[in-house]
Amino acid sequence: MSSPALPGTSLTARTELGAMATIPALRAVAFPLPDSSHASALNAPQEPVDTPDPVLPTLISDSATPVLPPRSDLPIIFPGYEILGELGRGGMGVVYKARQRSLNRLLALKVILAGPHASDADKARFRLEAEAGARLKHPNIVQVFDVGEHAGFAFIAFELVEGQTLRQWQGEQPADPHDAVRIMIGLARAIHHAHQAGIIHRDIKPANVLLAPASGSGVRRSDSRTVSLRDPSRSRAPRQLDAASTSRSTQPAFQPKLTDFGLAKSLEGGLDLTITGMACGTPHYMAPEQVKGRAIGTPADVYGLGAVLYELLTGRPPFKGPDAAQVMDKILRSDPERVRRVNSQVPRDLEVITAKCLEKDPARRYESAAALVEDLERFLEGRPISARPVSFTERSWRWCRRNPVVATFLVLSSVACLTTGQMALALAKSVKVERQARAEMERAHQIALDQQKSAVRARDELQIALEQEATARKLAFAEKEAADGARAEAMVARTQADGEKLLASQQRDRANSNLRLVRAVVRNTFNSVEANPHFAGPEFRETRTNLLKIAATFYKEFSEQAGSDPDALLELVDCGMMMGYLEHLNGNNAAAARHYEAVTGVCERWATVDPEDPEPRIRQAFALQNAGNAHCNARQYEQAEKCYRSAIGLFLGVVKKHPKVESYLSRLVLSYPPLYEHLRDQQRWSEGAAVCREYLNWSKELVNRGRPKTAYLLSQARAAQCLGQMLDRTNQAADAEQYFLEAVSIREQIRLKHGWDVEQTVEAGRLHHAFAQHDFIFMQNPQKGAATATRAIDYLERAYLADPRSGRNGLDLVEVCILDATIAARNNDLKRALQSLDRAIRVTELVLAQKPTLEVVPEARAAWVKALRSRAMLLMSAGLHSESSKAWEVLAKDDPDIRERPNHGYFALLTLTASGDWRAASERAEKLAATNPPPNILCDIGKMWCRIAKQIEVDDKLTEAERKQEIATAHANALAILERAKKTGLFKDPEVVKYFESQPDFDPIRKQFNVAE
Repeated sequence: MSSPALPGTSLTARTELGAMATIPALRAVAFPLPDSSHASALNAPQEPVDTPDPVLPTLISDSATPVLPPRSDLPIIFPGYEILGELGRGGMGVVYKARQRSLNRLLALKVILAGPHASDADKARFRLEAEAGARLKHPNIVQVFDVGEHAGFAFIAFELVEGQTLRQWQGEQPADPHDAVRIMIGLARAIHHAHQAGIIHRDIKPANVLLAPASGSGVRRSDSRTVSLRDPSRSRAPRQLDAASTSRSTQPAFQPKLTDFGLAKSLEGGLDLTITGMACGTPHYMAPEQVKGRAIGTPADVYGLGAVLYELLTGRPPFKGPDAAQVMDKILRSDPERVRRVNSQVPRDLEVITAKCLEKDPARRYESAAALVEDLERFLEGRPISARPVSFTERSWRWCRRNPVVATFLVLSSVACLTTGQMALALAKSVKVERQARAEMERAHQIALDQQKSAVRARDELQIALEQEATARKLAFAEKEAADGARAEAMVARTQADGEKLLASQQRDRANSNLRLVRAVVRNTFNSVEANPHFAGPEFRETRTNLLKIAATFYKEFSEQAGSDPDALLELVDCGMMMGYLEHLNGNNAAAARHYEAVTGVCERWATVDPEDPEPRIRQAFALQNAGNAHCNARQYEQAEKCYRSAIGLFLGVVKKHPKVESYLSRLVLSYPPLYEHLRDQQRWSEGAAVCREYLNWSKELVNRGRPKTAYLLSQARAAQCLGQMLDRTNQAADAEQYFLEAVSIREQIRLKHGWDVEQTVEAGRLHHAFAQHDFIFMQNPQKGAATATRAIDYLERAYLADPRSGRNGLDLVEVCILDATIAARNNDLKRALQSLDRAIRVTELVLAQKPTLEVVPEARAAWVKALRSRAMLLMSAGLHSESSKAWEVLAKDDPDIRERPNHGYFALLTLTASGDWRAASERAEKLAATNPPPNILCDIGKMWCRIAKQIEVDDKLTEAERKQEIATAHANALAILERAKKTGLFKDPEVVKYFESQPDFDPIRKQFNVAE
């Protein structure tokens, strides 16, 4: 759903904000209306979403990512839980923020993504994660509250952790060593608790560690359950590691919590979903025995803790590579680079502790996670640790054992080099005397040759000097004669130049007069033609092109002669602005931007001539605003923003230099909306809020400084509305409320004193539209939102009836009607929701019947599709399948986007099938198949034929022979459709094959259809 258009905005720039809610009272399983993804995202609290782990993904050896059907089924409402929003999703499951109604507490609800279509292995892994989490009760482990299944969707209710993951907090930068140790103590204690409970985690990594805010503002050294960390929103610059300054933190405390026991394994030999000999885990944090696929025990988790500690201290995993194979090869064959070589500020004891955790041989690691905790606590308390560094000799011996061939080669090479060096030294001593004698002889011979060459060179240089002196005498005499002749010719040329200068001055005066005459003709022609109401239409395109050619000729010639004359420069500015406007009307936005930017250059020349005159700067700012609009229309958003900000800067300079001129302040206020609209369209809400604050402050300054004119008050109301909308989108809805109320109060003050014209009525409707969205979406108050939406409909309908030919006002009314229907659906008022959608459909049809401008036509068609599709989905969710099918049929026939028509046709078929009218569904399936739909639609049509066959089986109006004949026909149609899909190559996709094999609807024909080519 689109946000209300602000002053000067276009409907196409609006942001989708909301959609229909479900109607639980009408149907147990709610069906979302179009754009519901936007509604769920905005209805949910703005929680930080865990970003993908930059390291390689977790390896699960016995199953791949679950295959989802080509079209997702209806969402499920879990009894006892209220879904508040989506927190994140992965390959197997999706996590929602939810409220447990019985205890009124917030928690995280993890749902298996494929639901009833999930494989047995996925369900088993999901169950294993729940069982493992339920057995563990530790403050550093995310607690499992509940496990269950509803409508085939398995779910787990977890403790909700309102914080970041360890990977997000660290941001690929080295952490403070003491902070890292405190985090690791908490994680090691959690792992030790899991080991005592007979569970091995097998997938310890930063992405599986959550940092939950803990009670209290600090921690004791002996308490490892909470760690004192920096602000999570810190800069990503490298940290200053100062052990003395960070040993006692005063920042807010966080508690590390371990999660995701999906790959956990029981030490008692319980269920293990991995295949013997296959690796499982995340490559960067897997122990060597995990990489080899061997049986693993608690030392594997100690290795994982060491890998996480290594990354905390260095900002990177122990081993890196372009793919998983190379990382696992390094784990088996190489030692990680020493911690202090990567980060020299890490204490040496921490390097030794990390190296002991990362030993290749499990027997050489810490015997348990508790032993690791003891050494880490010794480090914090300044006592000697139990681990000892590996000596150079031992490291060398380990390297030779891993690389025996290379080590043997190096030994043999060293012996050979030593023997050869001794022989070469003996030979060099005998040759040295001979070489010295020969060098002395050669040096003496070379000195003699150099002296001979110097004598020859001196003789040649003397001869050349004599010849040059003779030539110089001849040239001097010739130059004297030439100078006398040039002097005489110069006298003649000066006389001729004076005459030509006089003639050129006369010609320039005539040319300037002619150019001004041409400019006057062009200006008068432009003004007279522009007055025609159809001037911007296609019928005047040729006229605009001819004006452009004349103006371009004038501009080129006059710009060369304008010089520094302010009047001439003003003529150039006006001509350039006109050319930019004509290019804009012809749809050449890039060319229009070039003309406007050329005008800014002329204004710079003009400002240089008269620095005290503010007019050139004001004209330059107007040209920059137009250039920004042209860049924006040409999708050159970076250049557009630069122009908008430059225009505001110019107006600010003028206002500061002339603070008492009210008109300059008014122009500054009007320069903010284009930049705000640009930032809003780019969804840069925080920057937009900052711009709106400046916009509102200058608007208030204008109202306080001058007379409280209606135009100034309207600017203040618009600025307050814009700021309220931006604060809504930056999770400051409570603060936004006051600005919406301020805007409403100002407009009501104007209405009571001066009344509203049509434009002000439209703006009031848009304001209440935005206010209704604020109440409904951001404040979660559907009742208040419904009342505000009713006022918005009243204002916009009044404005549309006053000017029915205004397509833009009609589209504003359509948008608020759709919002009203959404709110009514949330309030379980089906009748009002349908009435609002019917009104929206009628208005779009009236707008299109009025033949609006070309700009409004596509928006009106899109609004008609949106309203009709919302109505169809609402009827479907209410179980009114017959009426819903009719709406889908209209969309399948008349949607302007022909690519969407097969989808609408499929929904018509789906509703007919759901209604039980198998004969009508059969006709719809045949009709849809004849439209040559996409391959995935063909597969769905085959599925519907199978459902039709099941409905035929229970039709007691048919005889046994008729029933068998109709069932055979339906199955034959299903097989024919699937064969068509197979010819397109659809079944080459393994996911489609698994979908076909997992759907019960295909059971009657599965043996008759071979998915292979």
